[in-house]
Amino acid sequence: MQYSVTVKRKKRFLKWMKLYFQLEEELDWFLQDLIDDDQLLTKLHFVQDIEHCPKGMIVSTSGVSGLSFLFFKGGVYTEDVYTAYHELQLYREEAFYIKVNLPEFFQNSLYYSLLEDEQKERENDSELANDMLEHLLLDGKLQQLERAINVALDQRDDVQFKKLSIKYQELTHRKLTKTK
Repeated sequence: MQYSVTVKRKKRFLKWMKLYFQLEEELDWFLQDLIDDDQLLTKLHFVQDIEHCPKGMIVSTSGVSGLSFLFFKGGVYTEDVYTAYHELQLYREEAFYIKVNLPEFFQNSLYYSLLEDEQKERENDSELANDMLEHLLLDGKLQQLERAINVALDQRDDVQFKKLSIKYQELTHRKLTKTK
């Protein structure tokens, strides 16, 4: 399952941010330019953990202490909005990431619904849980077949033994191919 935030939702959040927070003039202009550029918005990914992203920006709204804007690519950092704008225009096909710092009292469900790393983490957890469940069910079926095979051996039932052994081999093969 692939999770992708729609351009429409990204626009709605950026417009909300511009409306409810006082931003520096350059940052306000930059966000408006993003809102107007659907192609660029497809490459924009909202994340909570930006440390390992190759290129991105941190935007802090009014009510949050610290820098209002920081752009980075690799090991290069700048507070200059225009540098970020030109970088994004020159390399339009590259993904870039944004972390928005909102005041604690103004945590927003719209923003949290945009967080792609959080969603991917939930999807990964769900996939892991499904894999574990499938593994446990398969182990349970194998144990049940082992008991039935032992009963067939005790009763000297060759037909049942062969039938159950074939099922056991099929499930064992399925388990082995799942783990590879």
